[in-house]
Amino acid sequence: MDYKVHRWLIIMKVRKFKLPLSVRSTAVRVFNLIADDLEKYRLQNDDLVMISIMVACKCEDVQGGIDSMLHRLGFDRRMELVGYESMILKQLNYNFYFSSPYTKVYAILVILQERELLKINNTPNEDSIANDLDQIWDRAVENIDYILCLDNRNCNEIEIAYAALEFPKEIFKSLSFKYSEANLDNLNTNINILKEELSKYC
Repeated sequence: MDYKVHRWLIIMKVRKFKLPLSVRSTAVRVFNLIADDLEKYRLQNDDLVMISIMVACKCEDVQGGIDSMLHRLGFDRRMELVGYESMILKQLNYNFYFSSPYTKVYAILVILQERELLKINNTPNEDSIANDLDQIWDRAVENIDYILCLDNRNCNEIEIAYAALEFPKEIFKSLSFKYSEANLDNLNTNINILKEELSKYC
């Protein structure tokens, strides 16, 4: 089954309650775990979204925003979700650490800036690289949101970060991180297709 819309609804809900970026990526990864064994949980779509975010907030040690979300639910539903939360945490072996692709993008931007590689002079690709770091960051975050909705488990976080940045590949060749050009091309193609698919849910 294709769960792109479920993942997008998770991201939209996390945005709505202004939870940290790390909660977005962790919630989607928690959802992927649930989706692999969906019959075990027997949850409706809204509950799948909620429980994924609840567990992500626990993993990322975030409290405030999730409290606001839970208080909107009835007591019985809240208690049911808390029971599922315990099951999922046990399935995770109480491993609360999930690396964040957003952090990876930030680190790569810092490296590129330190090496003065963000602007390429005298190349056809010069115009494709924005000078404003805030614009680059905002665009990369938006792209990661879409990439998280794809089944990207065959891609590593470097490939996700590179695809999110949308820079010419020549820039990345100056770095020592290993990546597959085929995976990078595939992500770039699928981001654009997915944006069109999910536009009606925005």
